[in-house]
Amino acid sequence: NYTSIQDAVNNAADGDTIEIYSGQYDEAVVVNRSLSLTGIDTGTGLPVINASGAEFGVTLESPDTLLYRLNITGANSSAILMQNDGAELLELMIVHHKEEHRELTYPAVTGENITDISISACTFDVSQDTIALYDPQDYSITGNTFLNPVGYSVAIISSDSMIPTTNGVISVS
Repeated sequence: NYTSIQDAVNNAADGDTIEIYSGQYDEAVVVNRSLSLTGIDTGTGLPVINASGAEFGVTLESPDTLLYRLNITGANSSAILMQNDGAELLELMIVHHKEEHRELTYPAVTGENITDISISACTFDVSQDTIALYDPQDYSITGNTFLNPVGYSVAIISSDSMIPTTNGVISVS
């Protein structure tokens, strides 16, 4: 019974599931616990996290987090910043467009030096790069829909040709 997703995260314990009901939540969220954030459509559509021009919409800091059935929009840099291992992004709608007050300095989803990442069945409506992972290991990017990508749909970047990324799967279905 929280009015803010961040308040619910701050009061949760590792392993908890936070159910987020339909509506628009004008806030950036930092997930600093191992949690599941699950969107619940109560009849008016899936919940929307609107970062309202904050640098990142959702920042994942703790291992083993799940974002499921959420709409994320309004970030200035990236809709989702992954700084954790074991992140799962499932059935998300990411809207990441350049507007007068937003620069879009990063792709919609970005992460560096992370492992055990899954991005599945998400829809990306973006006006620049969609997903950029730097030096990831054990990643799966499958079954996603990319609408209007101007830049890269998926970019996997290795910073050292002597230590390439490993165990990655990218597919459209």
